[in-house]
Amino acid sequence: MLRIKDPAPPSARLPPSQLPTIAASLLLACSLAKDLTATLQILNAVNYSTSSDETLSEQARSITCLFTKTDISACKETLQQLAAGGNPDAMTLHGVFLEKSRRTQEAKALYEEALEKYDTKVHEKYPHPMALPWIFPWHALTNLYLAEKSLDAPVKAKAALERGALKADDPVAYFLLAHTEPRTSYNWLLYMTKAAASGHVEAMYDLGHYYLDLNSDSSAYLQNGKLHKATRFLVSYKVDSAREYAKEWFKAAAISGYKPAVFELVELCDAHGEAQEAFDWLQCLMKPPPTGKKEQWPQLVVKAKTRLAGLRKTTSPPT
Repeated sequence: MLRIKDPAPPSARLPPSQLPTIAASLLLACSLAKDLTATLQILNAVNYSTSSDETLSEQARSITCLFTKTDISACKETLQQLAAGGNPDAMTLHGVFLEKSRRTQEAKALYEEALEKYDTKVHEKYPHPMALPWIFPWHALTNLYLAEKSLDAPVKAKAALERGALKADDPVAYFLLAHTEPRTSYNWLLYMTKAAASGHVEAMYDLGHYYLDLNSDSSAYLQNGKLHKATRFLVSYKVDSAREYAKEWFKAAAISGYKPAVFELVELCDAHGEAQEAFDWLQCLMKPPPTGKKEQWPQLVVKAKTRLAGLRKTTSPPT
C-alpha cells in the first residue's frame, strides 16, 4: 500500500491520500501481534534512517515518519520478546540497537547466539522481496569484532564470515572472506568468484582487475599449485585471453550499473584501439541514475563529459 502513488495532482487541493496511514496501521497491528516480518520492517526502517546509503536512508525515513515514538517503543518491546524466544533475526536486530546504546557486550552475546541458531538453509524469496534488507548475524558480529581491535579479532571475524559464506551461501560474506586471503591464493579466487557469480558487483570489478594482472604477469599467481591448475588454460590458451576474461567481468559489473567498471572498459578499449566501443561506454557513463536515485560517481561522469567533448571537437564520433 505504501507503494501506491497518490492519484490526485498537487494542484487539485484534495486531502492527502490515507493509504500511508492505513499501511502503517496494518504494519503496527501485525507487529503488536508478534509478527516477525512487520516488526523487522518497522525497526529496520528506524535503523537505516541514518544510513550512509542515501537511497536506503531516504526509503527508511519515508517509513519511519509514519510512526510515533510510542509506536516504535512498542515495536522494540515486541522485538525483545521475539529475541527472548530465540529468533535469530530478532536477536540480531535487537543487538544492533543495544550496540547503538553502547551495550556492546550484550550485543555481542546476542550476535554469537544468533549465529549459532541461524538456519543457514537458503529459503527462496525470504525475507519478503519488498522488505528492507535484513541484517545477518555474521555481518554484525564481524563489524563488532573488527571494531574491538583485539589480537584475535581477525580470526574471530573470519570464522563468522566462513559461517555466512560456506554455510549460508551469502555473497557479501564471500566477498569479505576473500579479502581475508592473499590475492595470489586459490581461496581468494574461489571466494571472489562465488561472490561475483551471485551478483556482487564489487566482486565482479575486483575479478576484472585480477585477470588483468594475471594477463600482464602470471608468475606471482601460478606459484600456487591449485591456482596454477585453475588458471593455466586461460593463461596459455592464446595471447590476451585473460584480458578478454577481465573485460567480461567488467561488462557484467557495468550492466549491473557499476560505473567504475564502465570506466575501466573505456580505458581498456582506448588502450587497444577499440574506438567505437570506447565511445559507446563513455555514453553509457553519461546515463543518469534510475529515477529517485542520486548519482554515486559524479567524478566519473565529469571525466566522461570531458572525453566526449574532446572527441567531438577533434573528430566525428567513431564508426
